[in-house]
Amino acid sequence: MIEALAPAFADGQKQTDPLEYIELLRDRGAINERFEELQKGIQREILVFTKPPYATPAQENVEGLAVARTHTARAVYEFSAFDDPAFAEGVRRFIEVGEQARFVPELPLKLVIIDETVVMFGMEDPVAGSAELTIVVVEHLALARLLKIAFEAVWEQGLTFDEAQARNSVAESKTA
Repeated sequence: MIEALAPAFADGQKQTDPLEYIELLRDRGAINERFEELQKGIQREILVFTKPPYATPAQENVEGLAVARTHTARAVYEFSAFDDPAFAEGVRRFIEVGEQARFVPELPLKLVIIDETVVMFGMEDPVAGSAELTIVVVEHLALARLLKIAFEAVWEQGLTFDEAQARNSVAESKTA
């Protein structure tokens, strides 16, 4: 038995940090840099929950447009995306290059799932709120699969761009 388990034990001793697959980011520059790095490594698909505050608004996200052109890209946005016409136009550009998009009243958090293996999600500081955001990057197959199930459930409830825009226009006319 010792002979059979010795190689596994030796491999385990080489690990210096048992939570090496978890990364925490707080600096906006580091967050953008890590996200760009993750986007460059996409093999098949990227799934995203997008909500304010935006690290890079849709109208400025050139790297994201390139990903949407060449990979399966699906994003769920909050209806608030239509509050800023420039942002909404940026989303329309994403759709034109191939992104599939849905809109919902509210999302629970910012989330990115890449190739069902890597997740990146934002956690608001419970005291400071959205002013202080911690981004967690986890390379864990089971967590990515679980969060994809959650993504799919929210996706199914979402409206298309045109449906959400029409809903937003009706809501605006009622408040005017």
